Amino acid sequence: GLRFDAAIGHDSALLGEPGNRVTAGVGYDFGPLATHMSYSLVQTEQQAEETGLLTLGSSLALGSNLVLKGDLAIADDRDGEGTTAGRVSLRLNF
Repeated sequence: GLRFDAAIGHDSALLGEPGNRVTAGVGYDFGPLATHMSYSLVQTEQQAEETGLLTLGSSLALGSNLVLKGDLAIADDRDGEGTTAGRVSLRLNF
């Protein structure tokens, strides 16, 4: 089903350094496939201007104990600098 989430807080290692964030997200699960998308505004101690962070992800249950996951994060600084990172993982549940 459809789910919404939101968070506000201080993280000790956000974008590689301590910072504050405000996040809103939405996700949808249908059968063995789950997807999510969230957007965060991040302000670090080293950088006064906020950075936008878009995160997209999905997971697919390949079996009762095996899950394939993928995530993509795109950070866009106000000065035009951008960073993209991705991850793919295979999780075995015991």
